[in-house]
Amino acid sequence: MKNGLFLLLGSLLVISCDNTLDVTASYEPTTVLYSILDPTADTNFVRVQRGYLTDDNPQQYVRNSDSLYYDSAEIEVYLREYNREETQMLKETPLRYFDDVVLDSGTFTGENHHLYRVPSDVDLAQDKKYEVAVVRPDGSEASGRTGIVGNIDIRQPPDPVSIRFFTGRIEFDVDQGSAPLRAYQVNLILHYREFNLQTRDSLYRSTVIDLPLLTTDRSSVELLFDRFSLARAVGNRLEPKENVIRFFESLSMEIYGGADELVTYFQVNKPSQSINQNRPTFDRITNGTGLVSSRFKRIRTDIKLEQQKVYQTLQTSDQTCDLRFVEVQRGRDTCFCVDGEETCL
Repeated sequence: MKNGLFLLLGSLLVISCDNTLDVTASYEPTTVLYSILDPTADTNFVRVQRGYLTDDNPQQYVRNSDSLYYDSAEIEVYLREYNREETQMLKETPLRYFDDVVLDSGTFTGENHHLYRVPSDVDLAQDKKYEVAVVRPDGSEASGRTGIVGNIDIRQPPDPVSIRFFTGRIEFDVDQGSAPLRAYQVNLILHYREFNLQTRDSLYRSTVIDLPLLTTDRSSVELLFDRFSLARAVGNRLEPKENVIRFFESLSMEIYGGADELVTYFQVNKPSQSINQNRPTFDRITNGTGLVSSRFKRIRTDIKLEQQKVYQTLQTSDQTCDLRFVEVQRGRDTCFCVDGEETCL
């Protein structure tokens, strides 16, 4: 499964086919519905499209926005809150049409994405269930339900009053909500400053290191991304630059947790490597296709690298020596690695 999965989910750029659809229907529209509800996000969106099967050349339809989108004036989109047992609807909130997200240029229509925004005053409770419903022009509905995943509490690197250090150990605890957390994506963001020795100009940059996707049912998770793994990852992402040295600034860590159905959906829909291309059906949308699920995000910032081993390896390893990460020594010398040897200014 692709790394960076939960980052991609935020963009809602996935389209799939539902095996339960009537493939013989002539130009029969089907509601395509995607939403990943996140209680930690500033704004949550629902993406609504429509798809259909036709015997004609699809190229003549995909540039026509009417072939991909409903008229926003002809449909209504709601977020409904239920108790945890789903026996009682507690609240129904109409969602606002939002078309400010630009669609990338390509084969399809140049019209922006048709999204529906959850109002900012709606709190997604982790002890409730939610339904996203699309009321179509004929009065029928397409809908999908999900619970809200629980909290992630980071234990390592710690969050003390003083400076926190990254030693390679990543540990966090999980409190389950109304949807079980099962998949986790950990991203490390390395912040650094490039300094040009000739022009004396400085430029602040960042690079993202996405760790392999982890699936587990444990309530306490422990990972090891050691100093050598960190050096290899940085070496694979950065290029040496002539007359440039680099100063490490800090490390940030993002942990995304995804609900169980989210993992199942992507396992079912990932590209098949076998001769049999028929995929099992994973149907979570009533009268449509797509996915409604939830995720949770936890961030820790301003992390320093443990000096004696982790930062030293970043400076001197075979993968990162040519990147010239700097060590400022006691005598105010600026030292870095050149061809495997220490050089000081």
